[in-house]
Amino acid sequence: MANARGATAFWWTRRKSGKTEKVAAVDYTDELGRSRRLTFDSMGEARACAEEKRAQLRRRDMGLEVAKAPCEKTLGELCDWWLQKCCKPRSRSREESRLRVQIKLERNGETPRRIGKLLAADVTSDLLEDHFDQLQKEGLEGSTTNKLRQTLRTVYNKARKRNVWRGTNPVVDTEPRPERAIKYFVLELRQLNPTLAHIDPEWRDVFATAMLLGMRKGELFGALKVDVNRSDQTIRVNRSHGEDQTKTNEERWLPIPGALWPFIEHALGAFPGPYLFPDSKGEPHRPEIKVEQKLRSALAKAGIVEGYIHKCRRCAARGGTHHEKHSDTERRHCPTCHMMLWPAPVKVKMKFHELRHSTNTLLAALGVPENVRADILGHRTRAMTRRYTHLTVQQMRAGFKKLDAATPVRVAPGAPATPAGYLKGRTAPVREEPCNVVPLPKARPQKRVPMHPDAKSSSAVTDSGLTPTPAAKKQPRTQAKMPQNPGPYWSGTPGSNRRPSPWQGDALPAELVPRSGGWN
Repeated sequence: MANARGATAFWWTRRKSGKTEKVAAVDYTDELGRSRRLTFDSMGEARACAEEKRAQLRRRDMGLEVAKAPCEKTLGELCDWWLQKCCKPRSRSREESRLRVQIKLERNGETPRRIGKLLAADVTSDLLEDHFDQLQKEGLEGSTTNKLRQTLRTVYNKARKRNVWRGTNPVVDTEPRPERAIKYFVLELRQLNPTLAHIDPEWRDVFATAMLLGMRKGELFGALKVDVNRSDQTIRVNRSHGEDQTKTNEERWLPIPGALWPFIEHALGAFPGPYLFPDSKGEPHRPEIKVEQKLRSALAKAGIVEGYIHKCRRCAARGGTHHEKHSDTERRHCPTCHMMLWPAPVKVKMKFHELRHSTNTLLAALGVPENVRADILGHRTRAMTRRYTHLTVQQMRAGFKKLDAATPVRVAPGAPATPAGYLKGRTAPVREEPCNVVPLPKARPQKRVPMHPDAKSSSAVTDSGLTPTPAAKKQPRTQAKMPQNPGPYWSGTPGSNRRPSPWQGDALPAELVPRSGGWN
């Protein structure tokens, strides 16, 4: 074995194809501090490599050679490389928008960000923490910052696997930001018809399919007319936007409900082109299309809102402001100019994807098993299906009604507490006085007179009233120091004098016990 500083040549015993073989190898440490191993055909080549690594390390210590940089790209250029080479086409537009706004440019869209111009090798975890804090000051939520953190970590990992980045991942040492709980809005069964009635006719078919089948937006806009089977009224889900695969890369057949079949037939004959839900020209919708505004406007027209803001238009025209928030549209007047206030609805911030949550919640309320709902929504695990289930107040109230019917409460609010069950039978019953017992008359209090003629009124007397109590306290009677009854004064070791005490007559021998006539 030939040793060199930072390089070691040795024989390496390895198993290959079930056989054990020895090969010449070199272990060395690269410029980033990572351990590397090279194999050679002979030990001479391994020793030569070890000598070359040692000479290279000596030249770097003397400043004659500069170590190769981990990456010559800036962070913005590295993100562009990842978008072109490694990012999935389905999410490319979304990730490109995220990196452009949060890494490359400021909020105004013109000023470049400082962190995007830095070399990827100069980006540290401290700089990333400061950048994430700055994004939160600009108004970004914790979930948005964590999504950017996840994207940057993927960029560095993919670049390292492609040998574009040679170093540690600085994003790993950053801390995730706390996220607020997501509040989902789901439609109830009675709200489906009013919502569909206020949606434009050219969009009503796709919204009805999303409500009743729970398909994703990409699956709806990528569905073809040939995927619909008219004979058994089923639809095949195997596409997402322009790709021939879904998000989970699985194909599923869904039966079309009877309430949805008229909308499917209308879509088959109303729109041109091969797609089931295309645009006005028969082309598929773009992935970045926003349909939330159409859904929120329909909900507001149907009266499904968070509340109403009553505004005074006369005060607004005069440069003032008077707003009142109420849950109804009753007529109210401005306290300043006495003009009737104009109610404006506060729209529910519902997303199109939350229609899938509504479908799963409605099916769960109707008693559909969890595995059936998972297959309908295209979930791989039931845990994901449970995340899509959100019970409404009415559903929880119905559950509490069953609880009330099964376990009614019969205890009054102000009733005294019942004794513990384990004390039952241990307490003595209340003794009743017999009816033939006549109570004795109450004795009159008598004057206490000492019975001893020499006793003074101030001297203490005993219980019998015959002799006074001695002033000195009586000493406690010592116990016998015997092994059978050691007592508190027995030390455990018999003393040198083994004679019994005078009061222990039973312990004397028979010949020493005194008789009535004297000693024998």
